[in-house]
Amino acid sequence: MIRGRRKTKNWYSLLLFAVLLLAVDVFVPSTSGGLDGNTGGLLEHPPNNAGYQMNFTSYHSYEELSDILADVSKKYSNIACLYSIGKTYEGRDVWALKISDNPAEHEPDETEVLYIGMHHAREWITHEIPLYFINYIVNNYGIDPWTTYIVNNRQLWIVPMLNPDGFVYDGNGDYNNRNNWRKNREPNWDGSFGTDLNRNYGWHWGELGYQGYFNPRREDYIGPYDTSDDDGDIRINEDPMDGLDNDGDCRIDEDPRGGFSTAETRIIRDLAADHDFRISMAYHSYAETIYWGWMYTRQLPPDEQLYKHIAEGINRYNGYEYRNYTEEDRNRKGPLVDGDLNDYLYGAHDILSFCIEVGSEATGGFYPPENMIIPLCELNLLQNLYVAEVAANPWEKRFKIEHIPLENTTEADGPYTVTVKVTSFSSLELQNEGLELAYSEDGILYEKIKMTSTGNPSEYAAEIPEQSAGSTIHYYISAISKEEFITTSPRYAPERAHQFTVTGGLGGANPILTKVHGFFMIGTSIVFVIAGIFAFLFLKDMTAKKLARTIRTTILGSLFLFIGGFPLGWAVAYQEFGSPWFGFPFGWDLVDNITLILFISWLAPLLYFRKNLRKYLASVASGINGASSGKSSMDKTQETEGQKYDYSRVRLYSTFVLVLAMITVLIMLALPHGS
Repeated sequence: MIRGRRKTKNWYSLLLFAVLLLAVDVFVPSTSGGLDGNTGGLLEHPPNNAGYQMNFTSYHSYEELSDILADVSKKYSNIACLYSIGKTYEGRDVWALKISDNPAEHEPDETEVLYIGMHHAREWITHEIPLYFINYIVNNYGIDPWTTYIVNNRQLWIVPMLNPDGFVYDGNGDYNNRNNWRKNREPNWDGSFGTDLNRNYGWHWGELGYQGYFNPRREDYIGPYDTSDDDGDIRINEDPMDGLDNDGDCRIDEDPRGGFSTAETRIIRDLAADHDFRISMAYHSYAETIYWGWMYTRQLPPDEQLYKHIAEGINRYNGYEYRNYTEEDRNRKGPLVDGDLNDYLYGAHDILSFCIEVGSEATGGFYPPENMIIPLCELNLLQNLYVAEVAANPWEKRFKIEHIPLENTTEADGPYTVTVKVTSFSSLELQNEGLELAYSEDGILYEKIKMTSTGNPSEYAAEIPEQSAGSTIHYYISAISKEEFITTSPRYAPERAHQFTVTGGLGGANPILTKVHGFFMIGTSIVFVIAGIFAFLFLKDMTAKKLARTIRTTILGSLFLFIGGFPLGWAVAYQEFGSPWFGFPFGWDLVDNITLILFISWLAPLLYFRKNLRKYLASVASGINGASSGKSSMDKTQETEGQKYDYSRVRLYSTFVLVLAMITVLIMLALPHGS
């Protein structure tokens, strides 16, 4: 008897220890990083969620790249759609992955941005950078507000590899088989192969006429002259692509002297003609430099200062040099080339086109070692988000919105007044009724209200109407200029939003009360799991000791459930929501009503079967059936000392405990208790 008592005490000690161990999570405050929902601040480099991981420890072959793009398009079809935008001379697809919130549709109100990798076959890092950018987007969409905002408000066209023929010939990503090939693989008239794709765009093509550009065996061969009469006037090459009517026939650029002789440059020409790109980013290697048009002349382009402004933004991320000349400096330094992508996109389509020369001799030149892939991709990652953001507002003209976010309130009857002060950084003027307040209870569907002047200088206000107690309200402010530039507070709204909670009651539950409430509810789950285990063991061997422990743990669990739900659960709910618990059975709070139903569900069968259970245990204790029942499942009834007990009821009770234990734990995990 002494030994049995000691075992029982040990068992209760272990049970109490388990409850206390799991309850530590209730008492120890949790910490979480991330973004402040009220300030509008942004992490400089949001963490990669790592939901979809590509391997960047080695260079990807063309086939691997194709498979990855197809996989991304399939797994993330809500934001990614893969297109073959043309085929090379050797029949390979040039892939473009469109990323947007509706990737299969053209949305005219969303600005388009173009990214291109690998014009030159030996510049291997230049197709890894766009691929790394894709990997980053799919891992951070819906998590990082900046990335989410870009995807939801832009159309990104990413062409990771423009020159697959040359890349496959140059080793196809096998670092031990590279052979310094630059051009594509289209045959030339003299039996040689390849044209320099970034000298084959039509804008001012061939004007410089030096460096042996017309020698097909050179690595910077620009392609052949166009010998066709494109406009049918029995003359050739009289109207080159330069935006001018050179032959006075009231047509522009209709009979160029050359350019676009390769399939790859024609692919980009057609893509640019079909879309309205505002900015393009083409990656090359190596120079650690940011280039832009003009490249064919020492004259500066009309948008030189705007180019410089955006280059300064890119420089903040990768630290690369960029030309820093003034409009008066007509003798700018640097290389002169014609037929390059920057000049064509800017001259023919008014696209602000940048060339990013990645890496240096120190980082591996044209072939950075494989351990440099990730560092170089990381260095050239976030400027891709930056240019996508500024594409709709290149000068980054914004209003200054000063606003103190609303705090949690106990006033359930509202309204809640939002006040802002709006001034301009860049001489912007608000549209008529161009200031809006948007609010939402679920953070998805927003109602919009016009904000009106308060009479104070530059101050405006609007009211969020009455909201129900316990609701969390998300809201943001939009200021729209006459030029259609939009500034929001917080930045990247509605992907980010200010928020406040209508707590009601006493302004939120007492944290100590909440912790104690949580302790009892966690304890309830643990004890009922143990009760279920004992019930299972009893059904297995019909040992009376197991049944006794099942009953004890059931009583203990019911006690925990009662204390945790009533009065602690009621007290927490009252302090959270501030309404008296009238109604049936104890108010309209779903959680507490389910807790009450569970309590009744555990207590009712125990009371109903109590006589049968007591008689069974008494008969075993008196030695009638020994240590166990000793009866098969066929024995329905035993009689001792004039008392009857039913095996089937004992088994039914144990089965009920086992099933209800599983149901209770699932409900406890699904329903929040406290805050």
